Amino acid sequence: QGEDAPNISGKFFGSGGARLNNAGVVIFGAGVDTDGDSVSNVSGFFKESQGIKSKIVATGEMTATTIGTLNFLDVNAYGLRPAPINDTGDMVFSGVWDAAGSRHNGIFLTAAGVITKLFQSGESVTVSRGTGIFSDVRAGPINNKGDIAFTASVVVNGSGSSYAFLAPS
Repeated sequence: QGEDAPNISGKFFGSGGARLNNAGVVIFGAGVDTDGDSVSNVSGFFKESQGIKSKIVATGEMTATTIGTLNFLDVNAYGLRPAPINDTGDMVFSGVWDAAGSRHNGIFLTAAGVITKLFQSGESVTVSRGTGIFSDVRAGPINNKGDIAFTASVVVNGSGSSYAFLAPS
């Protein structure tokens, strides 16, 4: 807390725990106070590798695969721990954005500095009860092969249920 946040004009203001992969890369979610009022008004995911901190993604940014600006990053979805990371440095996270007059949430992958949206609310999916749509998706762990586990609420014929999914690499 109080340290300058990389690539954001502000200081860290609160953070969760950290994740460390076998390559020595640390990932953490944190709030950033950008206006000096001791309140976090930007949240983001950051990494530290070989003593250098860098921003991965922060609220208020447009990603290449969304049609809107990220307005919420689920930095607390992991019990005040940051998003999962594998040994190659790939990370998955949940985010929320507004586009075309509606709110969407989805799962993103960041690999080699590129952020890619994987799944989002409103997309069609087939589950044991039939074909439905994602109404809520939450990122889970990523393994060293790049397989990603995640959970989602799926609405089929007006009724929602929770499911666990595996997205193979």
